[in-house]
Amino acid sequence: MGNDADIGGFLSETFAIARDNLAAIAIFVVVISAFGVASDWLTLNPDALFGLSAEALVAGGFVIGIVAMIITFAAQYFLTAAMLNSRNELRDNRLRLLPYVGLYILFMIAMIFGVILLVVPALIMITRWSIAPCFLIAGEKGVIESFGASWEATSGRSWHIFGGILVLAIVGSSLIFVITGAAVAVSEFSIGTSILANLVANIFTAIFMAFAVAVYHLLADNTEATSEVFA
Repeated sequence: MGNDADIGGFLSETFAIARDNLAAIAIFVVVISAFGVASDWLTLNPDALFGLSAEALVAGGFVIGIVAMIITFAAQYFLTAAMLNSRNELRDNRLRLLPYVGLYILFMIAMIFGVILLVVPALIMITRWSIAPCFLIAGEKGVIESFGASWEATSGRSWHIFGGILVLAIVGSSLIFVITGAAVAVSEFSIGTSILANLVANIFTAIFMAFAVAVYHLLADNTEATSEVFA
C-alpha cells in the first residue's frame, strides 16, 4: 500500500478517502446538518411552538428524536460502507444496520465506564476500538468479534492512531470555535450561524469516519496477511 501505518500515513489516506467520496460526504453532511439546524431554529423561534399542548410537544419531540437517531445511524452506516467500497474493502453487501447500532450502543456504554475510571481507559478504548465498525460493516465479523479484531489490528500502532485522532480533534474543534465565535461576534446567534456551525461540525464527523476507514485499510489487510503466513 502507498501509505505507511503512522500518523502521516493515516492522515494522508484519510484525506484521500474523503476526496474519493466527496458526493457521499456532501449528502451525509447536508442530511445530518438539517436536523441540527431545525433544532436551533425551534430554539430561536419558540413562538412557532405556541398553541401546542405540553403533551403534543413531548410526543413530537420524542418522535423527532427517534427519527433523527435512526437517520443518523443509517447515514453513518452507508457513508462508512461507501468509503470501504472505495478501497475495495466491502466484502459483503448484506445490510448490517441493526448489528451496527448494537455495536455503537455497547461502545458508548464502555465509554461511560471508561470516563468514570478517570478518562484514560476511555481514550484507550477510542483508539483500540476505532475500526470495530469497519470490521462489522465490511462483513467480516459479528459485533463482539469486531471489537476483538479491532483491538488486535491496532496493536503496536496505538500512539499513531491516537495522534491522528488528536490532530483531527484539535483542528476540527478550533475551526468550529473560530467560525462560530466570529459569526456570533458579527451578529447574534442566528440560523446562518447555525447552518455554518452544523456544516463544519458534520464535515469533521465525516472526516473522523474516513480516518477510521483509513486505519482499517492500512492495518486490517496487513493483520490478515500475517495470519495467513503463519497459518
